[in-house]
Amino acid sequence: MFIKKDLDLQNTKFFFVLFINFFLEDFNNLKYMSEEEESILIIACRNGDLSEVKRLLESENIDVNEQDHGYDRTGLINACDDGNLEIVKLLINDPRINVNLSDKSGATALSLACQRGKIEIVKLMLECEQIDVNKATNYGHTPLMCACITGNFDMVELLLKDQRVLVNLENNDGATTFFFACANGYVKITELLIKNRQIEVNKPNYEGITPLLAGVHNGHFDVVQLLIGSGQITHITPHFFAKVVYFTEDRGIFHISRVIFNMKIRQLFASFFRDPSETIVQARKQLGFSGKFNSFFFLLNQ
Repeated sequence: MFIKKDLDLQNTKFFFVLFINFFLEDFNNLKYMSEEEESILIIACRNGDLSEVKRLLESENIDVNEQDHGYDRTGLINACDDGNLEIVKLLINDPRINVNLSDKSGATALSLACQRGKIEIVKLMLECEQIDVNKATNYGHTPLMCACITGNFDMVELLLKDQRVLVNLENNDGATTFFFACANGYVKITELLIKNRQIEVNKPNYEGITPLLAGVHNGHFDVVQLLIGSGQITHITPHFFAKVVYFTEDRGIFHISRVIFNMKIRQLFASFFRDPSETIVQARKQLGFSGKFNSFFFLLNQ
């Protein structure tokens, strides 16, 4: 005789089987719900769990491009940010991967690797044909700018060797990579960039401040001397010279080194204003530049 107890037992078995099937289906999708509802792949990448990432990528159902719910970061972005080269290798070799996705700040895996100084990862990513080497963050910073802002000479040099890199792109304030190098006093990077024929040495930001004036304003005498010695600085007018004097006034400056740099900058520009060709020649000698300076070409561009 069929009684209610048997019905309850059958229902229990039915729902148990249904639960198991649902659990297995969910497991096959390789997802699990954490407090932040994140993919298990993202967590494995963040934790640097190489064997787990390798296992997960073997599934056809895994979403390799899923972004977390906090910062929109993919597993690849997390791996690049943490500098985990082996996990990055696994991910970029997966044909499903989108290497150009960005997080909430607009940062891509490449721009974060450049910012963090992970040069081996950047080398690896530059080998990807689909990589967008110029994709900017929400602030307009390209991977090249990210490397320059942190003063990473080797990273800047590496990126400049890639013909896809556009060197004169501007950020949201109109500042270029060269502007950042001069403004921050990175002499070696400035010298590296100035040798690139594509660099627009005199390109101002949206406030009309040129890279030279940025170097002057921040008291970077070595950068200023380098720019003068390059012979590529144009349009040095009385108004420009007045700006130099204004920027190098010692208002509220109590560091003797900065006062000395300001004085040297004023002297350099005073000499330049009187006799630009001779000033450039002398600057080139002090900098150890080889080759003769073409004063006719310089005067033609003034």
